Amino acid sequence: MKTLKAALAAIILIAPAAASAGSKSGVDGTLDVTQVGANGAAPSTANGATDTGTQRVTISSDSTGQVKLATGANTIGTLTANQSVNISQVAGAARSVNSGAADVGTARAVLSDDGLSVVSALPYPNGATPVTATSGSIANTASTLNLPAVAGKTTYMSGLEVTGLGATAAGSIAVSIYFGGTAKNLYFIIQIPAGVTTGITPLVVQFNPPLSSGAVNSVIQTTMPAFGSGNMAANLNVHGFQY
Repeated sequence: MKTLKAALAAIILIAPAAASAGSKSGVDGTLDVTQVGANGAAPSTANGATDTGTQRVTISSDSTGQVKLATGANTIGTLTANQSVNISQVAGAARSVNSGAADVGTARAVLSDDGLSVVSALPYPNGATPVTATSGSIANTASTLNLPAVAGKTTYMSGLEVTGLGATAAGSIAVSIYFGGTAKNLYFIIQIPAGVTTGITPLVVQFNPPLSSGAVNSVIQTTMPAFGSGNMAANLNVHGFQY
């Protein structure tokens, strides 16, 4: 009997103590993984916003364990054609800026060859043929100048100039422009001062837009009368284009 009591006492001494109330460990000392942190919240799973059930983690500051792309393979996925553009290059060359000659960094552009919607530095459309006529310096002589007709094209007048000196007596003249396709005239009155060395007030006219002859293959004719007795110099210039 004494031996049985001693054995029972030994068993009681080696048995684990009962878990205290509120303990998070089982009787075998294991962690209860169904809860997170001291707040006792259930762990959050799947996708969703961060909450009290989300376990906090951090990445080491010495790059250990960080996932990186291998050298030479720094590409994630692919882009479809023309999805991205390198605006700092033209055909692989650095873009040319400011004024200068064209080179491999200059983007190519072309103008339409039909003359439509073309901005030209010239006073006539792209593809037009310029025409001019002048009387030269003449003394008390009338002058008639033509911007000629041409088959398949219309003649346009873009301007004229009249310069010269006065005459012995003051007077006036009428410079006329005849548009062949319309049979109409346009007139400009010029005062001729008394004094053969006194200059007239120049007549300088620019038509914007240019005036048309009114029909294909029609002339534009300009006539300047003589300035008067004693006049020593007069000049008429006309200019335009055929288009």
